Amino acid sequence: VKNQHVGFSLKITDSKPEKNIVYRVNPIGSDATKHQRLSDDYRILRGPRILRQEIKDGIMDFKNPEEEDAFWIEPLLAGTFQLVFSVQKYDTIQKIKLGNPLMVEVKFNAVKIDFDFPTWQTGWGVWHRAFKFKISDGDREYDDYLQNKGSVRKHEYIAYYDGLERQGDFIENEWYEFRDEVTKVWAIPKLEDYPKTVTIIITQYFDNGTKNKIEYKNITVY
Repeated sequence: VKNQHVGFSLKITDSKPEKNIVYRVNPIGSDATKHQRLSDDYRILRGPRILRQEIKDGIMDFKNPEEEDAFWIEPLLAGTFQLVFSVQKYDTIQKIKLGNPLMVEVKFNAVKIDFDFPTWQTGWGVWHRAFKFKISDGDREYDDYLQNKGSVRKHEYIAYYDGLERQGDFIENEWYEFRDEVTKVWAIPKLEDYPKTVTIIITQYFDNGTKNKIEYKNITVY
């Protein structure tokens, strides 16, 4: 989903703040199949929600070992992200690293949701508009979050929009309707006459009989 941020907090429970000592966080790795390429696959940001600033090199220092909402990751494309960060003490006066680094793995999935509203005319002055969406989970080796692979038997979707409900089988990167088609005489149905957000729930069905629901709530459609 465009411009969505994944927030992370830094919590170190066995240390207290020390003068001239910071905790340095640094992204490790550049594996394209795991979406580890900074600036190409993702961005790192810091600061309050409205004033977040991009950290170009990804290296961040934290004085407070229990700082909340320490940084944010913004995925730039769809995929299964398998990121690695090192956390290590750093002396800002002597310019040296202290102790051994702690390696932290961060995993999450990002999808791309597209919408389309095709219009066409039939007969004399009769206009139609459809409401469609598709969801893609990426095109690299490990990007199979919403695909029928491994233990996942199938997917279904249900969409809530404009007081209506549409549902059916779901396949990643295929087009589906999230509202009934609209017909109007002498004019093309205007998008502005319909809600700006939709909620889509994808249900994964596993071979062992269990299921998992993935909710994309209040997505902006236009």
